[in-house]
Amino acid sequence: IVAVAEGEGEPKPVNGLLFSEVIEMIRGPADSEVRLTVVPQRNRFVKSKVVAVQRKLLVETDLIGRTLPDGELVVLAGGEERCLGSFRGPVTVLEFWTASCAPCRASIAELQELCARNPAWSDKTNLITVNVDDQQETAEQAIADVDWPQTLNTWGNAGMRNAFHADILPLIVIADGDGTIVAAGNPHFMNVEKVVNNLLPESNP
Repeated sequence: IVAVAEGEGEPKPVNGLLFSEVIEMIRGPADSEVRLTVVPQRNRFVKSKVVAVQRKLLVETDLIGRTLPDGELVVLAGGEERCLGSFRGPVTVLEFWTASCAPCRASIAELQELCARNPAWSDKTNLITVNVDDQQETAEQAIADVDWPQTLNTWGNAGMRNAFHADILPLIVIADGDGTIVAAGNPHFMNVEKVVNNLLPESNP
């Protein structure tokens, strides 16, 4: 995607924007139209084309409004076992992933950037990645290939995966200081930065 236009409006270039910012431009009222200028990756005969998309409502997850389950996580660096219930603070962010999920890795890499440009997050948020591969060893091998210094990188067993319905990835879950889930879904369709900042104490009136 190289540009986004609202209906018949002027296309706005998206070069240099974060993926989440592009998604925010694409989102809008149900049944309205958005036009995307795209460049096919594997067709050297087509430079670009415009695709008109009619927006539709997304089905909301049933996680919102629930309390974070008190499951067990294994910290991939060192093997320490942590109880999810021990993470309490203004904001808890959980990003679920598997070794084979490229969109998950892209989203978590973007989360590192968001944290770096929001210094207030460092001591006011729990940023946790949860690998839900069947074997812990798979997670340990995968984490060795990435650089995610801003997050606590963990592995969760099948119980953790089932508790969050993490069979469809990518998945991000954001909870407030009471452990109540306020947002959940595909991180590529969510303004994570806005949700987190709205939950921080100094962001509230």
